Amino acid sequence: MLNQQAVNNELERVAVAVGWAVRVADQGTAEERAEISSLIDQLMVAEDRCDLATLQTAGRRLAALAWEVGARLRGAGGAAEDQAEREAIRWGN
Repeated sequence: MLNQQAVNNELERVAVAVGWAVRVADQGTAEERAEISSLIDQLMVAEDRCDLATLQTAGRRLAALAWEVGARLRGAGGAAEDQAEREAIRWGN
């Protein structure tokens, strides 16, 4: 039961990361979009398996990637990246 609670807590964090990663992905490179898609797929499988380690690892990578895309866009005057940066800081990356 403790593991299920930890998985549920991580899923809440991952949901936030997925939301803003999807928002900035449209402005990312093809490689970044592919990686975001792959990470989201990994997260869905990890959720089905209640795999906390994968949720944490893929979730953090997704948050970091969204932050990287957002930071680059901020230099170009984008808007979604400001939210992505705030979320990445909150996420702990």
